[in-house]
Amino acid sequence: MQAIMRCDDHHREKHQRILAMIKSRPIRTVFFGDSLIRRWEEHPSLWQRFFAPFEPANFGVGADRLEHMKWRLLNGELEGIDAKTVLFLGGTNNLDDQESSVIASGITELVSIIAEKLPQAHIILLGLLPRNRSSSGRSYSEQIRRVNEVLAAWAAANQVVFADLTDLLSSDGECLDPELSDDGLHLNYKGYERIGPPLARLIGR
Repeated sequence: MQAIMRCDDHHREKHQRILAMIKSRPIRTVFFGDSLIRRWEEHPSLWQRFFAPFEPANFGVGADRLEHMKWRLLNGELEGIDAKTVLFLGGTNNLDDQESSVIASGITELVSIIAEKLPQAHIILLGLLPRNRSSSGRSYSEQIRRVNEVLAAWAAANQVVFADLTDLLSSDGECLDPELSDDGLHLNYKGYERIGPPLARLIGR
């Protein structure tokens, strides 16, 4: 998978903020991913409630694809830290134009890079979260299921903890429950409140 640098202001600003965080304070737990990680920043009370004891840092960038995350991993975002845990969630932004096998391969490549850079870290790999049908009516559920099956098997063989949160977020296994998302893709306050406790348990193991 090619590493691709984004040139938009959001990506550049968040990348620089992450590099500054690394230099400014100890980081014991890294949350790495796309907007589904970044949007924890919009709910600081939940972040504090669930994760404060773990000295967390949010390395999520909105709209990031796997290719962009690879660029970040190769350009300083894991350098100079001694994190004990890395939680990874990414890949939903690749669903529209990539096959399940390609997405799963990209995710395992990124997790392997993390493991190489932080060999002492406990890695938690989250499966792709459910999302609603597209505006054209396309369902992502089968594609997501296939990706998560590959990730679960790969994690079991590579000493990585895998967690599939589908049952927490969806009553039908396909779409996000309406009370947990305002747009069918991103979680709202109630959505993050729902997944906070199990994530905290995984980090605290």
